[in-house]
Amino acid sequence: MLYDRAGSGWSDPGPGERPVREIVTDLHDAQGLADIEGPYLLVGHSLGGLLVRTFAQHLPDEVVGLVLIDPSAEGIPLPEEGDKAVVQAMLSELRRNPDIAREWYLTLFAEWEKLPAQVCDPLITRHMDPDRPIIGLRDMQSARRIQEEVTNGPALPDVPVTVLTGMQIDPMPGTGQRRGGAIKVSRCGTVL
Repeated sequence: MLYDRAGSGWSDPGPGERPVREIVTDLHDAQGLADIEGPYLLVGHSLGGLLVRTFAQHLPDEVVGLVLIDPSAEGIPLPEEGDKAVVQAMLSELRRNPDIAREWYLTLFAEWEKLPAQVCDPLITRHMDPDRPIIGLRDMQSARRIQEEVTNGPALPDVPVTVLTGMQIDPMPGTGQRRGGAIKVSRCGTVL
């Protein structure tokens, strides 16, 4: 099952900022509606890495393992309170000139363009929609709160955790520098 949380990916717009536990409940409810019984091997990308960890924390008997792909994790720089103005300026520029996203995220678009046309074309079209970046802004603003909820939540169950990372992140537009950080995984699967 491929699942995009409300307001993300191919899903309809979401109801706005919500507690992480509520977001995870949506996934669990969708699995039930689709008659997909657990236990589950959950895969989460970016912010989804935190969300699948939350799922495992709160529904440990429903999870047999986690795969985290370029995950958000403790120790990775998150937006600061003052970054909202920078992001708002980026959104204004994107609305004025949507094609600038190709200049800002060269690596990302280069990777997408390697995909088959039936995947590449709708993916790029969806992400070039000038109203789309507001979802990223909301995610950026929620990331710190979600990370704190995960960090302060229950322990992860003792299940295998695989972390896959390797995509070089394009620099934040206007900064001229790359951000990075190492992710370490303990035997119990806690991302450190």
